[in-house]
Amino acid sequence: MLKDKNKSPKRIFKRGLICPIVFLVILFLTSLIFDKQILSFAQNIKEKYGINLGISFFENNYFMFYGVILALQILFIILDKKIKKKKKIPILFISLLVVEAVVIALKIIISRQRPQDILSFSGDKSFPSGHTAFAFTALPFLKSKTLKSIWLVISVIIGLSRVWQGVHYLSDVIAGAVLGYIIPLLILKIANKKNE
Repeated sequence: MLKDKNKSPKRIFKRGLICPIVFLVILFLTSLIFDKQILSFAQNIKEKYGINLGISFFENNYFMFYGVILALQILFIILDKKIKKKKKIPILFISLLVVEAVVIALKIIISRQRPQDILSFSGDKSFPSGHTAFAFTALPFLKSKTLKSIWLVISVIIGLSRVWQGVHYLSDVIAGAVLGYIIPLLILKIANKKNE
């Protein structure tokens, strides 16, 4: 029987990885150029119209944020009927730990100051956004297009809210999204190879 080239695991992995990476790299490079203008624009609208997203307490309470997001990630994986939950949830935990370790290491190495003089739980370093990376980590695990789309919207809102609050530049958020998506994708690929 002939094997369909479009359905091979390598092709699916490459297609699932390359398109988002190219898009995010272009977006990242563009945002580096306009970081300060984007942040200033968001802050001006926030101040002029008094618009607050109402999630600053939730996002600044780190243990609550990570606990709620982790619970939602597990819930989405449980609701996704297309995946084997018993194998994926431990891999999700490993992915989250690796993503957070990479984020912390990059914050120390790159040492980019936050846009505003804010000292947060993770310190005064902003690159990359740990909140965004943590949120995006669940995306590679979800198979259901509906659940994946909903989680993508949640992750994007979390990332953009970090810019809105003035604690990150857009490039910090994009880098966090890239890390949060790619690292678990690679971990899943390694786990799937071991199970073959």
